[in-house]
Amino acid sequence: MPVVFFNVEPEADGLAAAPGNYYVGAKAEDSGVMQGEALVNYWNTVEGADRNGDGVMQYVMIMGDPGHQDSILRTEYSVNTIKEAGIEVEELAVDTANWARAEGQDVMARILAAHDDIEAVICNNDEMALGAIEALKAAGYLVDGGTFIPVVGVDCNEEARIAIEEGTMYASVFNDAKSQADAVVKLCKLIANGEEPTSENLGYTMDGQYVWIPYVPVTIDNLDTIG
Repeated sequence: MPVVFFNVEPEADGLAAAPGNYYVGAKAEDSGVMQGEALVNYWNTVEGADRNGDGVMQYVMIMGDPGHQDSILRTEYSVNTIKEAGIEVEELAVDTANWARAEGQDVMARILAAHDDIEAVICNNDEMALGAIEALKAAGYLVDGGTFIPVVGVDCNEEARIAIEEGTMYASVFNDAKSQADAVVKLCKLIANGEEPTSENLGYTMDGQYVWIPYVPVTIDNLDTIG
């Protein structure tokens, strides 16, 4: 029986071993690259981004599930993108918050108790980013007269959009869940009807057994264009 996977990408070898199976999703590494690019832009364009003037971006990483493919790739590619832009980095702290806002807030509060030199916060999703923002605000950051620290997430959910508009979240990456769901339904219908899925009859670009739905980087500059 054919299986259509989504959200959690199966191992490539396992998918290849079952030619009738498919995966619908977005490339997690792309979201990490976009997070890194957002912070590179901040570092290079915002006066005072280097808070201590040492030429090194001191950052905090808040991960989702450390065994989840998205966590691994977003973490790796976000930091590597910053390095590849010629910016030296220092990881002040890394912790896991299991994709949850409350845990993100707790993790960030603990990190803030140990570090006052944070220059960027990278979160594997928006829920943890929103929690981190609450902890930062409670510590006097991001509020009127307080120091701004850029926080980046992934998903661009409704509350993240509000935070970007308010200026408390610097950037997110839009994960087009509606298009992913649409692709899953259409793919299942084609398979059920005995048709071979193609880019033409599916309406989405296919890459072998993969259907990739592109991520979109989001800041205040393009927030109003995101569906």
